[in-house]
Amino acid sequence: MDKEMKVIMIPHSHSDLSWGGTFFQCEVMNMEALDSVVEYFETSPGFKFTSEHIQAIKRYLELMPKEKKNRLIKYIKEKRLDVSALYHGTEENFPGPEALARNFLFGKKWLLDNLGVESNFAWSMDTPGHTAQMPQLFSKAGVSFYIISGGAEGQKLFRWKAPDGSSITVFSMGGYTWSSILGFRESLEKVRERFPVFIKQVRKKGGKIILIDDGSDWSRIDPRTEKVVKQWNAANSPKIKITNTTEFIEGLEKEQEKEQIEEFTGEMPTSWVFTPAGVPQTYYWIRYGEHSLRGAENLLVFAHISTGRTFDYPRDILAEAWEKLILRVEHNWFGLNGEITENEREKELAKVYYTGQDLLAYATEEITERIKFGEDLKKVRPIVVFNPTLYSRKDYVKVRVGGFSQMKEEKKGRGILERGVKVYSLKDWQGNYVEYEILKELKGESGELEGYEIGFVAEDIPPLGYKTYYLSQDKRWKRKVDIQTSSRSMENEFLSILFDSTGRMKKIIERKTNTNVVKEGFFDIVALEDRNVDLEEWLSGEKLTEEYETLSIKSTIVNAQALVSSHIKDVARIRKKFTLYQNCPFLDVELTIDWLGKDYEQLRTMMPFSFKGERWYEVPFYRVCYPEKLPMWMPYGEAWRGAKVWEWFRWPDIKVLEKKRQVQNWLMLKGGKSTVLLVTSHSVFHFEDDSCTVEHVLVENKYSCGDPRVFQNDRPRTFNFYYRLFAGENFFPEKEGQCFHMPLRAVGGWRDEFSSNDKEHKILLEEKSFLTSLSRGFVITAFKGAEDGNGYILRGYQTDDESKVLLEWGLPVKEVKEVDLLERSLPHSRNIEVRDKVMSFSVKKWEIISLRINLGT
Repeated sequence: MDKEMKVIMIPHSHSDLSWGGTFFQCEVMNMEALDSVVEYFETSPGFKFTSEHIQAIKRYLELMPKEKKNRLIKYIKEKRLDVSALYHGTEENFPGPEALARNFLFGKKWLLDNLGVESNFAWSMDTPGHTAQMPQLFSKAGVSFYIISGGAEGQKLFRWKAPDGSSITVFSMGGYTWSSILGFRESLEKVRERFPVFIKQVRKKGGKIILIDDGSDWSRIDPRTEKVVKQWNAANSPKIKITNTTEFIEGLEKEQEKEQIEEFTGEMPTSWVFTPAGVPQTYYWIRYGEHSLRGAENLLVFAHISTGRTFDYPRDILAEAWEKLILRVEHNWFGLNGEITENEREKELAKVYYTGQDLLAYATEEITERIKFGEDLKKVRPIVVFNPTLYSRKDYVKVRVGGFSQMKEEKKGRGILERGVKVYSLKDWQGNYVEYEILKELKGESGELEGYEIGFVAEDIPPLGYKTYYLSQDKRWKRKVDIQTSSRSMENEFLSILFDSTGRMKKIIERKTNTNVVKEGFFDIVALEDRNVDLEEWLSGEKLTEEYETLSIKSTIVNAQALVSSHIKDVARIRKKFTLYQNCPFLDVELTIDWLGKDYEQLRTMMPFSFKGERWYEVPFYRVCYPEKLPMWMPYGEAWRGAKVWEWFRWPDIKVLEKKRQVQNWLMLKGGKSTVLLVTSHSVFHFEDDSCTVEHVLVENKYSCGDPRVFQNDRPRTFNFYYRLFAGENFFPEKEGQCFHMPLRAVGGWRDEFSSNDKEHKILLEEKSFLTSLSRGFVITAFKGAEDGNGYILRGYQTDDESKVLLEWGLPVKEVKEVDLLERSLPHSRNIEVRDKVMSFSVKKWEIISLRINLGT
């Protein structure tokens, strides 16, 4: 036996939050596991343990009796109980950038603020993939070591570099629950049978260190482990040392001084790639929940400052919503009683989204009340269009307006329409006419007309700002309609869309170059029989295709819509809505699936392109060019199927997954002069290399790993999917991704406080921008109130080679400091210049920066 091999065993308990039942059931099991640790500490003075996630510690201290809480805190401060820096085991490919970044606020920062303990390592057992910017996020949070269950081939120590060059030391175990698999929780005989085979496998790959995790999901302390380890050490080698993560890391630092360890750069794509297709609605709420909160924070800061800080910034409400969001982006899905758990998850995430929308309404109303309108409000109805992103915007917007009967010049009951004809024109505050459409009448309980919902294309809405429009009685203004339709086509000045007689897509023509960018059948739906009862994908049986039924095209002066209905026999009924807007360079697509709940079925949207080129997709804080080389990555190491003892321990092979990816907001195809950008509400895509086809996996009736008899989507449901497609020469995808998921928000002149200029606090102009990025490639992901109430936190990252970033503020900048992800000032901050209201600093490409900013008045 190899005496030079170093073997470390770390006792732990993996804190799943949904696989074993509901969130509360899993929390109870985590409490029981930690309780067993506290009791075992009392009788075993030298015993050490690692807690994988801070969420379990936090809940223990919230729920357990005072005596037990005090003992747990004592062991943490004595460093017998190590605590990982992460709040919980997030699936790194699911959340947006801010949910990943704020994991450290609820994790490491909570531990530091409440217990005075700083953790510099992280555990991530069972998580199926790791996104490319995690090394930089760890670096920005003061975390230097990461232990994962899957990432490299077998057990391996390596350096993982982020795109900006920052790095973290990683140990990949090639699986987890090794103490049980190797027999340490059974008997010495089992260990003698299994452990030598394991050592040979590690040694074959050049490994000199073995890390055995002693624990599993919600596992209690098992005294047999220590007993069996002592028996092994008495007569066998290599010797096994039981310790915690801190001591393991200290030992590795000495090993790293002796030799150079291998470096790895890039993402580790998830091996559970189809998970979002198994829970389409839940994934939808994850994505839109984050964007809702981010948009709300942006405008809440604007409102907080523009009102002279007279209203309370809702810091506690935001914190509760973010914690709820982060908690539900958990790495486990389809667990025991999976349908109940996923319904619970979906409802909680929907609450997050609507919390953000309520806060957005709160912010926009506070701002609107302070606008000094330049028109006589006895004659007009004001409309204020808000932009929660940091980009100048042009987009379609809907708004409810009313109160026409209150105007002095109007007879009671008269509104926008008189004898079916518009008697009101819409103009922006500078007097430029804007075409609008009436979407519906708004009537009170007794049936009287109270107002209208209208829609129009709002142009040049300033970044993190607003623009005012007025509805006023005026001669109708006629302009040339730039949308043309026929029974099978529709076009505006940018795009031309052609269908066949049934509604099947034939062409999408980019009009500037007269280039058709897609092949016939774009947005076709197919069904695949998918016997997915193993961890590998197995597609078999008949491929069912869409049967088209009807096509209808209608238009107004503002937009054109093509409505298509179709079905796939016994699988789904399908409705598609394609919308073009006047003077907008994109096509909006809404896809509605009435899923009939058949077992083993999967739906995909087929998107064949007419040209080949580079394919890019977004991940948190980064974009990836497919196919990216994956020199080290394996989903969970080798399966080691040659050894009988592990025949059941089957993990997917990399070949199964190499063409499948989860994306964030968009994917982009670039070839020659043509660029197609597809912004999407949902995640899973399959790339066909030869045909240049992208397949969006919509719905998969995935089985529950907690109960193989239960399937997630075996009941009828309706799912909605949304896309925005651009075709042309060049697009900034990060901008379009944010704009799609954070739509413009309009406030109509309805309430008295909006429609009066008789208040002293009416101090704002009719159009205003609070913050503008003068650097096209700099992407802002957060603008929020600081956690300690001292100023505001701005976070962003650089996407191009331009090193200088310029930000123009609506107010003077009094003070700015660079901070880490815990919002602590850095000892060596970069040089940040402020002149008047323009702030400048340098960043590297793909570097993430967080700033604490204090503003004047």
